[in-house]
Amino acid sequence: EDTVFVANDWQTGLVPLIMTSHYRRYRCFGNARVIFVVHNMGYHGVYPNPPRWEVPKFSFLDFGLRDNSYYDRYVWTFPIHERPSQGRDPRDDGEAIKLLRGGMEMADRVVTVAPS
Repeated sequence: EDTVFVANDWQTGLVPLIMTSHYRRYRCFGNARVIFVVHNMGYHGVYPNPPRWEVPKFSFLDFGLRDNSYYDRYVWTFPIHERPSQGRDPRDDGEAIKLLRGGMEMADRVVTVAPS
């Protein structure tokens, strides 16, 4: 079908991933496209991985991707001075996912709502 999905801002950053990994991979919505709309560049939807040191890291295996595909499109590393441990704890490698980045990289088109 000729369908367009409109994903609005970082909250929907996983929509392009799901379209690519769960639908296009199995030839469903083959002609569908994802437009990613950026509303606010001030917040990127950054989530530390792991959220706490006591829990294991999450991966896209948790979303049903057997090979952890496309994780590299979303992964981001906090600078040392922005990490909770300030680089003093070896468990804190600063790894995070950035939903805005991944949504923009995985979408077919990216548009903004304002020029700035």
